[in-house]
Amino acid sequence: MQLIEKNNIETDNQSSDHQPIKTILNLKGKTLKVKETHQAMKITNLDKETFTQDIQQGLIEELVSNTQQTKEKVNKDAEWISSIMKEAYFEQGKWVRMNTNKTKAWWDRKILNPIVKERNRARRWMLLTRSSEANDCYQQWQQVFKIKVEELKRNHL
Repeated sequence: MQLIEKNNIETDNQSSDHQPIKTILNLKGKTLKVKETHQAMKITNLDKETFTQDIQQGLIEELVSNTQQTKEKVNKDAEWISSIMKEAYFEQGKWVRMNTNKTKAWWDRKILNPIVKERNRARRWMLLTRSSEANDCYQQWQQVFKIKVEELKRNHL
């Protein structure tokens, strides 16, 4: 979880050496940034009839209403026609949800989360007590974690 969402430094302080830093904190908990995008589709898989109908429908509506042509209008129409073709192409594709916070594909929560939990407990104990016993405990959990990660990566391929 990211605790700090945004930092801002106010620079309108009339040449002062001390600039205030405005910080926005995330107090809601974990936020996931999910973005939807189109999955790539081969042109050969495109349904040409539907594609043509979508383009014709979009073109007829615009071109019937505007008959006066200037250089700017032609450029604008070219961009507009390109966008119609792009939309017609994307209508036949799939929507895919992309999660930017997604973990690695090989990460198995059932296996690794308990190990990470114990390793973090051992780390906190090591940092608090600074004893050799706590250090050995942490090193052991760290080694178990590394071995398990290597095994999961190897099995994932």
